[in-house]
This record gives sequence, structure tokens and C-alpha cells, in this order.
Amino acid sequence: ARSGIQGMAVDSRGDVWLRGPWLVARVNPTTGAATVWDASDDLAFVGVTALRPSSATGVWLVSKDRLRLFDGKRLVHDLPVPEQYRGGPGGVITDMAEVGTEVWVSSAAGVARCAQGVWSFVGPQQLTRATLLEVDSTGSVWANGRLLTEDGPARAVVRFDGVGWESPGGNAGTGFADELVADPI
Repeated sequence: ARSGIQGMAVDSRGDVWLRGPWLVARVNPTTGAATVWDASDDLAFVGVTALRPSSATGVWLVSKDRLRLFDGKRLVHDLPVPEQYRGGPGGVITDMAEVGTEVWVSSAAGVARCAQGVWSFVGPQQLTRATLLEVDSTGSVWANGRLLTEDGPARAVVRFDGVGWESPGGNAGTGFADELVADPI
């Protein structure tokens, strides 16, 4: 993985985006045409830790402390994530999801969202050590983390019900997941 593909996302047009060491590439799966951007194009391509699709166009470049929307021509949006929503000094973004017009991020602090330029926690004091985010076909957000319950913290895959995080397995938790994938149907 040191010299190969380190991440992948498929955008709303069906283009495949790949992340490698210090570069991002876009591949058209029909024609095989590819374009590569690296540090010589912009230093934003150096610190990318993950790629996430955008419903509008292009791909989100996730780094330790910010999100950048790249449309294949330019960086359309640069969104720094305040330290408190990344888990304090040295805290990092572990995942992100686009939920309608909002951007959600996960971190050691839990899950936060940015709506109209304002950051806030989602279900504060309920979920910590969040690692993965996914949006299902109904628009519900799922996360992986530590659910804080009456019996203490429990590792769980949880869904945000609009008010708080709920575990399909109840307070016992469901354990951690290595990956979350929403069924598009």
C-alpha cells in the first residue's frame, strides 16, 4: 500500500477517484481516461487521508483538520474543522459524510456537523471515539464509536434518529465495525 492505491470513492457522475501517496486521480470507468493531481498542482493533495463523494460534483478531500471539495478543476470549498470537533489539540477527522447541505465529521470527540457555516455536535455527550460514518437511503446517518449508556460506554454501530444516537442492538452495543456501507436500494 506504500506505493499503491490507498483509498477510493465514486462520485455522482460515476467517475472513480483514487488516493495514493501525495496524489489524487480520477478515472472514467467507461473510457479508462485518467487525470492525476499531485503536490505540484496544489499542496492540498499531499495530506489527504480519505476521499468521500460529493452529491454535487467531484470529491471531498479529507485531511487531519479540514475538508476540501475538489471538482476536478479547482478546490471549490475549503472547510477547516475546529479543534474541539476533532477531539482537542492534535485530534483528527476520522471520517466525513455529506448529508444534504450539511457536512458531518467523526473524531475522538464524537460526531459534529457544519450547517450554514456553523459547527455543532450531533447527539452531544452520547457518542465518542467515532470512526466511521455512512448515510443510508432514507438519509439517516450511521456511525461507529463508543455509545455512552447508563451501564457505561459500549462499542456500537449506531443510527442518529434526529434527537440522539440509538443502537440497533440496544444498550449492549453491537461492537465495532471495520467498514460501514449503505445499501443504495
